[in-house]
Amino acid sequence: MALTDHARAFFVKIGIVQGGTHGNMVPAECRAICYALVPTAAEEAALRAAVQALPRHDADVRAEVTAGLGRPPFAKTPAIQALFDHAAALAADCGLPSAGERVAGGGSDGNFTGALGISTLDGLGAIGGGPRTREEHIDLRCRVPRTRLLARLFATLGPGVAGL
Repeated sequence: MALTDHARAFFVKIGIVQGGTHGNMVPAECRAICYALVPTAAEEAALRAAVQALPRHDADVRAEVTAGLGRPPFAKTPAIQALFDHAAALAADCGLPSAGERVAGGGSDGNFTGALGISTLDGLGAIGGGPRTREEHIDLRCRVPRTRLLARLFATLGPGVAGL
């Protein structure tokens, strides 16, 4: 987790650690699942190299790093910025405050379309808080204004709009 670098939008989190078969035995094996978000393919390569270079604390312990579910980095392009600016202006017209931009590499299906060079916005769903915790929730008051925003966005997109 020390590999996290907020200035580079480079986020690393260990979400699950598992090991052992009995409470009073040294485990024969252990595994940790790491969740990472990076903004570019170069940062992804840097992360992989950094994980492979982590120091081994015991010569008798073998460490193996394997890639899991992977999505290409979701990099902001000028076309994505133009689409975001268009959506932010529509949100203001609908009375929705803009949460601002957040570039964190993404972790959705939008990564695939973004990597193909298709202008993509992510995070247009419900507004809430506490993601991936027991406190995760949706603010029900957002449903109508958020739906208006999506309708306006679909109605106003087309060739020549927002870099499309």
